[in-house]
Amino acid sequence: MQIAPIVPGFYYHVFNQGINKEKIFRHEEHYLKFLSLCEKYLFSQVDVYAYCLMPNHFHFLIFIPEHPERVPPPFRGVDSIGHLFNAYAQWYNKQINRTGSLFRKPFRRKHINDENYLMQVLYYIHRNPIHHKFAKSHMEWRFSSYHALINNQPTLLKREEVLEWFGGRTNFINYHIAQIEVNEIDI
Repeated sequence: MQIAPIVPGFYYHVFNQGINKEKIFRHEEHYLKFLSLCEKYLFSQVDVYAYCLMPNHFHFLIFIPEHPERVPPPFRGVDSIGHLFNAYAQWYNKQINRTGSLFRKPFRRKHINDENYLMQVLYYIHRNPIHHKFAKSHMEWRFSSYHALINNQPTLLKREEVLEWFGGRTNFINYHIAQIEVNEIDI
């Protein structure tokens, strides 16, 4: 299967899972380590709008800048995603006395080409814990960007841009609530 390259200047839904759907996060410490590595490798090179970490997979909504100048080479753009995966896999394998690849290769990505799809992807990312029955609401799952987007605490996420897409914080929250209600009816 040929995977399209990630091209600077566009939004992408990036996602991956453990090999054979193996857990990649077993304890809270694992989620927190992955997020700290995201700060080092991902947030320094790409714009991150949303994320959700689940026991065996994760999702990100990112934008690849055309001229990433935040950190000098070798950590540029899409390469930073690979560095993130490698750094976490090495750390994780040491923690649980495991060897070998942790993530499926290649990682999956979908190009996002319009604003409506952008909003749908963002909601889809936040709905993942509900869909997989780890939570009943967006507020219950700690390892997603939902909390950071609705509060006023400092964040590396592009919070103001996200809230602007939805017409403000209240509309952002209401959109998520309304979509849950629609999805419950469909089930």
